Amino acid sequence: MTDNIVFPTASGDWLAFVTTRVSERLGRVEELADRLKDGTARTTIETLSLWNELQIALRRAHSESSVLCEVHPDAEVRAAAEKGVTDTQAVESALMADAALAAVFAATDPAGLDTDAARVRDHLLRDFRRGGADRDEATRQRAQELAARDSELSLAFARNIREGRREIRVAPEALDGLPEDFIAQHPIGEDGLVALSTDNLDVMAVVSYARDRATRVALHRARADLAWPANDPVLAELLDVRQQRADLLGYASWADYETETRMAGSAARIASFLDEVDEASRAASDAEYELLLARLRQEIPDAAEVSTADQYYLLTRLHEERFAVDSQEVRRHLDFERVLAGLLDTTGRLFDIEYVPTDDPAWHQDVRSYDVVRAGSGSAASTSICTRARASSTTPRASRSRRGCAGRCCPRRRWCAISLAD
Repeated sequence: MTDNIVFPTASGDWLAFVTTRVSERLGRVEELADRLKDGTARTTIETLSLWNELQIALRRAHSESSVLCEVHPDAEVRAAAEKGVTDTQAVESALMADAALAAVFAATDPAGLDTDAARVRDHLLRDFRRGGADRDEATRQRAQELAARDSELSLAFARNIREGRREIRVAPEALDGLPEDFIAQHPIGEDGLVALSTDNLDVMAVVSYARDRATRVALHRARADLAWPANDPVLAELLDVRQQRADLLGYASWADYETETRMAGSAARIASFLDEVDEASRAASDAEYELLLARLRQEIPDAAEVSTADQYYLLTRLHEERFAVDSQEVRRHLDFERVLAGLLDTTGRLFDIEYVPTDDPAWHQDVRSYDVVRAGSGSAASTSICTRARASSTTPRASRSRRGCAGRCCPRRRWCAISLAD
C-alpha cells in the first residue's frame, strides 16, 4: 500500500513540495535499482517484488508531476512539475536500457510462478527489449536521448494547448438559445460585445445551444486552432523523433512500437478495425447525416453540409422536437448533490464498492475525497476519487486545465477530477 498524499495548505509551500517529492522518489528508485544489481541471491518472487517497489516509487513521482503540471494555478509550480515529468521519464528510459538490470531478470527462473507473476516477468523482459537493453552501448545511449527529446516535445505540445486560450467577441444577440445562467456569466463588454472563450464549458454550451451558426462555427474554429501555428514545428519534430526511435529499435513505425503492448497488438490491426467499424456503421451514419442536414436546412435552406460545429446543436434540437427532451429544462432538476449521490450509488452497485468520505487535504474547497472499499468487507481497494462541483471554480481562469482532466496521483490509488458543471 502507499501513503496518502498530504497536499500543502499554504501556496508558498507548493514548489518545495513538488521538487522534494520527485527527488525523494527518484532517490528511492536508484536505491532499489542498485539493490537489484548487487549480486545478492534472490528468488524470482523476491526480485519481482523489489521491482514492484521500484515501480511504485517511479510511478508516484511521474504521476503526481503529470497531474500538477496540468492543473496547478502557479506557473512556477507547473514548470517544476514538468521538470519532474522529464526527470522521471529519463530515469525510466535509463532503467529499461540498463543491460545489467535486464540480465538480472533474464536470469530469474520462471518455474513455479503463478500466472500473474509469470506475466509480470514476461512483460518486463519484453519491455527491456523495447527499451534497447539488448543493444550495444551506442544504441542504448541514443535510445535514451531520443526518449528524452520525445518527453520534452510532448510536454511542449500539451503546454501550448493548455496555455493557448483564445477568445472571440460576438454581439449579444449571438447568444440566442443559450441558457440564462450562461448569458449572465458572460456580460457585455465596453465595446458592446460578449467574450466567448475556447474553455471547454464555453465551447460545449455554444455548440449545443447557440442558434447563430456563425457563432458556433467561429468558436469551434478558434478551439480547433489552439496552439496553431506554434505546435506545427513541435509536432513535426515529435513525429520525426518517434520514427527515429522506432527505426533504432527495429520497428517499422512508431505506431507499431506503441501498439505492441496494447490490445490491438499492431498498427495494421488498428487500421483494419477502423475499416470494420466504418463498414458496420456506414448505413446508420449516412442516414443520421441526412437527418441532420434536413434539420439544418429548416433554419438555413441553402446549407450544403453539416459541419462538426453543427452536430451537437442539431442533435439537441432533434431531441427536443422528436422526443420532447429539453436539455435546458432537464438540467434545472439536476441538483449537484443529487447527481453526485446518484453517481456514487450507481457505480457502487455496478462494481460492488462503497465510497467512504475522507478528510484528506485538498487543493480547493470544492474538492471532495473518497476511499473506495469492497462493499461489506472493509478492505481498501486501489482508488480514491476527488470530485469538483464546478470546473470553473477550482482554479483561477487564467491557469486551470480547460479540457477536463483525469490523472493518476499514485499507483494503486487513482485520482480523477469529475467536472459536474451546472
